[in-house]
Amino acid sequence: MRIQKRITYAITIAIIVLFAGMFGKITPCKTAPDVPNPDYQWSTCSLNPDTFNQQGLEKKYLGYTSSLRDAYISTIAISFIIVFASLHFIGRNNLE
Repeated sequence: MRIQKRITYAITIAIIVLFAGMFGKITPCKTAPDVPNPDYQWSTCSLNPDTFNQQGLEKKYLGYTSSLRDAYISTIAISFIIVFASLHFIGRNNLE
């Protein structure tokens, strides 16, 4: 598979994953009450900006950031890398 096709497919799927994360709860995150020394628990969260500011609840998207912008960038980057690497190993045997 040619490199342009791999990049195109990887970008397309990464954007689809981002939009799916906005409409559904598929992004891993840590949630805890907004108190000093919180005890975080893993769950899945939505990347929807309307549900971003919930009172009394602290979220760390992907386990490290509480910024929605950073969560968007990380989701796109991780999805792109996974899909691109998968296409590289799958398409390596099929010479065009």
